[in-house]
Amino acid sequence: MGYQSDGGIAVLYEYDPTIDGNKDDPSTWESRRFVASYRYRTASLEEYNEDVLMACEYFGGMLYLERNKTRTWEHFITRARGGYLKFDQNLMTGQLSDKPGFYSLTANKDELFSEIKDYIAFRGHKEAHTSFLEECRNIRSKDEMTKYDRLTAHGAALLGSRSSHGKAEELMAAYTIPLDGIFQKRRY
Repeated sequence: MGYQSDGGIAVLYEYDPTIDGNKDDPSTWESRRFVASYRYRTASLEEYNEDVLMACEYFGGMLYLERNKTRTWEHFITRARGGYLKFDQNLMTGQLSDKPGFYSLTANKDELFSEIKDYIAFRGHKEAHTSFLEECRNIRSKDEMTKYDRLTAHGAALLGSRSSHGKAEELMAAYTIPLDGIFQKRRY
């Protein structure tokens, strides 16, 4: 019998300039912190998927998950809540990826661990979820990610924070594309 994974959820309150202004030092920010952390083995995948959906609704946040978790994002679509799914987006074309979230392949695992490392370096002193910090301390390699569901959820939230979803229109409005293809900032 194989290892049955727990479910992990992490909710990141992203950088908020209305609270932190334009402070250049992220270690002084009050925003950009985790406001919820969850690791639990529910009785069924359906129950876990509903917990994820309820977290998105309660916090008003988007879900950036491992793309191979198809039953989770399919649950959102079935429940007519697909707007909570965060997709990668091509900033040049505005085109969304065909599936929400990220692939948990080696390159993305490297990015996930890099984001967690940076978060701990700049924000670890403000982190309220000691269970997340304990998983960060205990994991020995990327190969162990399947046993550290809370850590993976926190890493996914940090990766999702970098996502360009919803930013393409804003960037495209700020720039013009001349015939030579070189972007230039619009002057107002």
